[in-house]
Formats: sequence, C-alpha cells, structure tokens
Amino acid sequence: MPSNIEPMLATLASKPFSDPDWLYEIKWDGFRVQAVIDGGKVRTWTRGLKDAETYFPRLLSPATWIEAKQAIVDGEVVALDDDGRPDFSLLQTKLGQAGVGGLVYQPFDLLYLDGRSLLDVPLEDRKRLLRSVIKPHPRVRYAAHVEGEGEAFFEAARVSGLEGIVAKLRRSRYEPGRRSNAWLKFKIRPEQELVIGGWTPGQGNARDLGALAVGYYEGGKLKFGGKVGAGFTGAVRKELLAKLLPLVVHDPPYDEPPPKDYKGRWGGDLGEVTWVKPELVMRAELGGWTRDGVVRQASYKGLELGRDPKSVRRETAIATTSAVRAAEQEVPEMPTPKTTKTEKTTAPPKATTAKSSKATKPPKSTSSATSDVPPEWRVSDAELAALDALGKEGVWKVGQGRAQADQP
Repeated sequence: MPSNIEPMLATLASKPFSDPDWLYEIKWDGFRVQAVIDGGKVRTWTRGLKDAETYFPRLLSPATWIEAKQAIVDGEVVALDDDGRPDFSLLQTKLGQAGVGGLVYQPFDLLYLDGRSLLDVPLEDRKRLLRSVIKPHPRVRYAAHVEGEGEAFFEAARVSGLEGIVAKLRRSRYEPGRRSNAWLKFKIRPEQELVIGGWTPGQGNARDLGALAVGYYEGGKLKFGGKVGAGFTGAVRKELLAKLLPLVVHDPPYDEPPPKDYKGRWGGDLGEVTWVKPELVMRAELGGWTRDGVVRQASYKGLELGRDPKSVRRETAIATTSAVRAAEQEVPEMPTPKTTKTEKTTAPPKATTAKSSKATKPPKSTSSATSDVPPEWRVSDAELAALDALGKEGVWKVGQGRAQADQP
C-alpha cells in the first residue's frame, strides 16, 4: 500500500448539465483530506500532501468508522453551521483544536482497500464499495450523489446556499495529480485561490490591516491580481498579521509590480503597502475579474492548508459541452461481452436461500450430505438468511469464525 496518493482534481466548467452517464455530488466548502488506514491507525494528508493531523488532530482516529484493515479514502473535512450547512469561515476557527464539535469528514472516493489498488476501477464501483465499508460514526458521513439529474441538483444546491456541485463520469478511473475533464465542478458562488503578496493599512479599528494585495501565477511568474479588503473580522486581522509579519520583505514579489498610484475598491494606494514573501494562499469569493486580470468585489474566506503558492492559477471556466465530449471519448464505454456460437451457455447453478422450499433447502453444514465439502467452503443457514435479507446490494460475509482456506 502506498503511503499516500496525489489527489485527482476537478476542472471548472461553465454550465451544469444532465446526463445518465454522470454522477453529481455536492461541492463541499471545506478542506480536502486523504485518510490512510493501516492496521487500525490513521494518517491524514492535505491536498498538497502535508500532514493534516496538524489541522485536524485525532479527527479520524481510531479507525472505527471504516470496516477495513487497509484503505486509502479521499474526502473533505467540513464545519457545519447550526443549519447543517458547510461553512468555510467557521472551519477556520476550529483548526488545530482536538475534540472540537461540528467537524465532519465527507468521504467520496475509495482508492485502495485491503491489498488492492482501486485506481483503475470505475468510479461508480469505487463509490459503491466505499459506501459498503463506511460504518455509522458521528464524525464521518458518506458523501452520496445523484445520478443523471445535474441541472435539478445544481438548482437544489443553489436554493440550499451551497458552494456548488461536481459532475463525475461514472465509468472514469481515478487519475492521481491530474485536473481531469472526467470531474467537472460548477460553482454557485465564484471563488478563487490567491497568493498573498502584502497588505495595506486601513482606517479606524482596521488601522492595522485594511486590505491584502494578492496575485496568482501565470507562466511561472507571480502576476498582481488586485486587493481583497472585505471579509475580515478583528480576530482574522490579528491572525493574519501574526502570519504575515515574519514574511515582510522590502521589494514587491510580483514579476511586474503594480503602479504605486493603483486605486483599489477599498481605497489606499500601493505606496503604503507592506510587501511579504508570497508563501500564504487564501481563498476569496469574487464578484468577477477586470479585463486586465484584477479581482472585483473580492471577499476573504480563509487561508488554504498546505497549498503550494506556485500551483495557484487563475481559474477560467471551460465550455461544458466540449469538456463532456472529451471526457467520454477518453474513457469509452466498455463493450458488452457477446457469447459466440461455439461457447457453451450453461447457466450457473442458482443460489439457494434460507427461504427456499423444503425440497431444495441445503442440509446443515454438519450433515453427512456435505461431508465431501471442506468445512471452510460450507455456508450455514444463518448466513444464507443474511444473504436473503441483504436486499439489492451490500456486503455478504461467509465463513465468519471458521477456518479460511486460501482462495484466489
């Protein structure tokens, strides 16, 4: 089992769509976290593969929430408000605190399970298997999905005040480290990750920090992206200053520094700015972009965990139709196997259940009629009854408590 797997990323697309070949999930307003389970111990990783235990100590330990000896689970940690909705700002206040309430892990993918990599297994099968091994737990909730109805799901998410939805091609494989067209995200509230390059003073109670100078990478160079001056509370400004002061530098970090008479939405020219090393990444809600690539009506949401600043790009939505077509062409449908005339078509024997008639009911495993069957292959009446009660799908266990033979 690998120690971790680089996460697969979604591509921003322009317009939600409906298609029976796609699954639709909620776009959780939280932090991406990968959980690696090995022998009852749990190791967690951020999106940038940094140790997530720093931010969420003992959130997923011990591994009583999953029925597996070894597993790698992909999901998102969210903080729920009083109405049960994810709140990114609330999540910021809970970082680094052990045993805090309101934090929930939403697992949505299973990449490895008990000796087998699942990266090449179709998404819908990975999710079905994930759901079967997740156990009831107050801090872990399986991230469910809807099938086919993307437009209605997007509207329901909008009415509920959620961040957006993600569409995933149900037959797609997991592609570590790739931003794929097989996963498409649709945002209800436009957001953008930005690199902090400095700050300007404010007025009154915000005299210490009025706005953040921000940017993003383009062609390997940091480009100035304007100012973010809304969304700060007194506590947030204090926290930001504590992180920014050790990073102060004399010169602006941008490849092409903005003019000193630059006027942002919240006033103040950049001649008053205190520059910093571009090491912190923040998340902002946007009103849009100007033609020259500067944010408009941007509001601070919080800092991103363990994110490499040089990976921050300006997100531009691609056309949904072309993205869907490209994804479906890249992952063609599996052909249905056909039986040739020369192949035998003998049907497999039907499974016998505990509700079968008396004439077809198998003898108990202690009966002499099954003496030629090795004990480890015998199925008890109780196990047959469990299979009968299973329903459409689920996990059926046999041979529990008895010797197990090595099986292929």
